Amino acid sequence: MNIHTQNLKLSPQLIKAAKEWIADCTWRDITEDDIELLSDEEIERGIQRHYSGGIEAFKQACSE
Repeated sequence: MNIHTQNLKLSPQLIKAAKEWIADCTWRDITEDDIELLSDEEIERGIQRHYSGGIEAFKQACSE
């Protein structure tokens, strides 16, 4: 599946929430400093790929 990031826009507040979610994950190959260096597009692709339900589910979870 080809994901077009122009369709996966997160607001600055959701990007911040996504970074917090990534930091809370138990992935050992990424540090908090690494997370801060990720572009918004990289954050969006990561959420789409690793968050159950992708971007739309992440948006819904953050709006609750």
